[in-house]
Amino acid sequence: MRAFVLSDAPFAAGSAGRPSAADFDAAAALAAWHLPVRALPAHGVVLEATEPGLGGALALTAKIAETLAGTKDALVLFGPALNDREAFLEQAADASVDDPPLFLWVAFELRDHDDGTRSLLTHGARGVGAPMEVEIDRSRRDPEALLERAADAVLVGLLAGAEVEDGGTIELSEDAVRVRFLPSLRGDGSKAWRLRVP
Repeated sequence: MRAFVLSDAPFAAGSAGRPSAADFDAAAALAAWHLPVRALPAHGVVLEATEPGLGGALALTAKIAETLAGTKDALVLFGPALNDREAFLEQAADASVDDPPLFLWVAFELRDHDDGTRSLLTHGARGVGAPMEVEIDRSRRDPEALLERAADAVLVGLLAGAEVEDGGTIELSEDAVRVRFLPSLRGDGSKAWRLRVP
């Protein structure tokens, strides 16, 4: 697990590194709903987790926050999730095992369909310890409701993932939903938790 802190100003210390333009552009497209698309900044520092899963993600988040303390304007690319300095520091300040900063680690892709339904796919949940990515297919719910359910399901995956069975029900903040382990909507051969949210 690794992250990039990116800025147009050079960094005083750290291992220099930047993501590929394609990786940055993909993350910027996923983040467009909350962060205006920008060009890949000129300078970067790469930071890596020393352990996998939730503990590693929390430790890496703390390292990133330390690095951001010396910047005025920066972006953070954590896996596929892109955030600006202020949002990252605000959410990282309260990060804990009981309240992980999912929106710093996981990107949420919303797809609108011609029939008026929408789908939501997570990107990065597996990278921080969830057993699978989370997907909701062809729901009539509004984007905020889908985002809330997907984020709740990622949290369940991080905290109790091994206990969830195919066809089982998980408790979310608003309701309980059935989870199926199905081929991902990405079409990449992976499986995902598919939530039934009409």
